[in-house]
Amino acid sequence: MGGVLAELGLEWQYNSTYDSETEERDAMKLSVIIPSYNSDRLLLMGLELLMKQLVKDDDCYEIIVVDDGSDDMTRFHVEQLQGQFDQLHYVHRPRDSDSCRSRARNLGIQASTGDILCFFDSGILIPLDGLARIADYYRNRPESSSHVCMLYTYGLRVDPALTDISILNGMSFESANSYVPLLAGEEWQDFRHDVFRRDVSAVASPWYYGFSCAITVPAALAKRIGGFDEAYLGWGVEDIDFSYRLFQQGAAFHHPKGLVAFHYPHPIHRSEEKRSNESRNKAYMHAKFNELETELYLIYEGPMYTFVMEKLRVLRMSDVLPAPYSEHSLEELRCVHLDGMSRSLLIGPDCAGTAELLPTTHLFAHSRPLTELYQQQLADRTVEYLLGCRTAYEGQYFDVVIVSDLFRLFSADFQEHWLLELSRIGKKVVLLVSDRFHERFNQVLNSGIGEEHVVIPNPVQRKLFMERVYQTTESELKERIAAYPRVSLWAMSHSNAYDYETEGVVNHE
Repeated sequence: MGGVLAELGLEWQYNSTYDSETEERDAMKLSVIIPSYNSDRLLLMGLELLMKQLVKDDDCYEIIVVDDGSDDMTRFHVEQLQGQFDQLHYVHRPRDSDSCRSRARNLGIQASTGDILCFFDSGILIPLDGLARIADYYRNRPESSSHVCMLYTYGLRVDPALTDISILNGMSFESANSYVPLLAGEEWQDFRHDVFRRDVSAVASPWYYGFSCAITVPAALAKRIGGFDEAYLGWGVEDIDFSYRLFQQGAAFHHPKGLVAFHYPHPIHRSEEKRSNESRNKAYMHAKFNELETELYLIYEGPMYTFVMEKLRVLRMSDVLPAPYSEHSLEELRCVHLDGMSRSLLIGPDCAGTAELLPTTHLFAHSRPLTELYQQQLADRTVEYLLGCRTAYEGQYFDVVIVSDLFRLFSADFQEHWLLELSRIGKKVVLLVSDRFHERFNQVLNSGIGEEHVVIPNPVQRKLFMERVYQTTESELKERIAAYPRVSLWAMSHSNAYDYETEGVVNHE
């Protein structure tokens, strides 16, 4: 039991006083923002704990409940509690067609006066030392003005219709030490558990885990990005968009030990409408940013998203191919497929020489450093940070689409998504196929792990994991493209002696 508490950093003694002569500390004000819609019972549970928080002497906090047009007892309960806690504020918004979580949270941001914004959902229970821990975290780290903190949240995926929750009867949530040892079952763990055991800030896309049910953000940073996007209607994605924009503005995502919450289980609503809303919102997010991260967010769910992004972060074609494509092969390819074409697209080179010798009008790069490199060196081309599995281009926009051996390094399911889109935007699609892979391919990228393993250790940061790098054979490709008449293969030869690094290939991080 002690090991679990120590791992989460919960063995921490609260002290409400300090020696002003020996310790200099800045007072902190926290703003707790809770959007709520017809969740009066859950809201009341969370407020009862929040009103009793044991913050340090000169720290303070406010609670802002944004009622998004509830027709239950929400207003009554909040007004009753305001007599007990004068920093409990109530904001009401009538329910209409524009009602959404984003709009409610933005109203909370507008009403807030704190240095740190704590976004909690109704039914999120915070231990009595929870806000004190949050204040101490931001106070004690000079760089924390750019930190977003994600609280480890127990019970996040528990549906009482599927899981026996009788263990909660009579349980006190005032101290995490009292309930954490009891909720040892996997069903109670935060589904981000494995990521939170490591340094979440080190993973390829930490923003992917920034759910707004229990997250803290410096107020200045949240306001700088304009809060939440109110175009997200219905269920899902608005918090991921918020976290992504924070990440783009330089925010660092962390899960500090000791920051814990409990999500009191309630029935999980499942419907086709909910799934449809999420899909629509994901499509909106990708259309808004049109970047590789959002492109893959449409296709991958759960931990696999992070594993794929990890793979792309460390992937180098110099570890895959025996040598760069030969100039002779590239010249022949250019003559046959590019001469006379008005719009053409090249996907997946990470060798500047290849990109220069195939003068396409457009280029998709699979990492941000490569994108920046090509934008600088190939200023006459349209260079985008994309793979090409979901694009905004019209049907048959390109006369020809050329895809490097990068295509062969993904799973069959993903290749199907890719082929569908490439066949839609290209009048013809050419997949480049080398006769062999680098002899050190498995040792460098797949760490010597067998073919059956989908997830493998990251060769750069061994505590992180990534999707295995696939090795699609030419015969498998032929079988796969049989259903796509616009797609063909092109055999490539390689230079005998060539230094990848001289051509600006981005090294492993």
